[in-house]
Amino acid sequence: MFSHFLDKDSKALPECEQRPFLEAEETLFFKRVQKALPNCLIFPRLPLAAILEPHVSNEKKRALMSQKLNERHIDFGIFDHDLNLLCVLELEKEEAQEEEYPTRQLLKKAGIKCIRWSRASLPSAEQI
Repeated sequence: MFSHFLDKDSKALPECEQRPFLEAEETLFFKRVQKALPNCLIFPRLPLAAILEPHVSNEKKRALMSQKLNERHIDFGIFDHDLNLLCVLELEKEEAQEEEYPTRQLLKKAGIKCIRWSRASLPSAEQI
């Protein structure tokens, strides 16, 4: 009831600072992928909604699925110069969890190849 009195600066912009786009290990991996695939375009942190579209006739379910896809991302999308998706590269975390919308299964159903590596032992450019 009195919250509007307590939050006087609700219209003020918050203080922000720039942060790195990728974590250190992601940057290292990105550079290795660039070296290994010089003729490909590499896009990091793509929302799943950028590469997957739900095919559900129910409008509410489709909107919910679209929202879920937009909230999740893939680590790296590998494209040719015509922007055709060739594959997805994922860096696995140590603590694998059950996902509400399992990325791996969604990609497989859509016919998208997904290659996964452990963050603990990143491959070299030659291995990629």
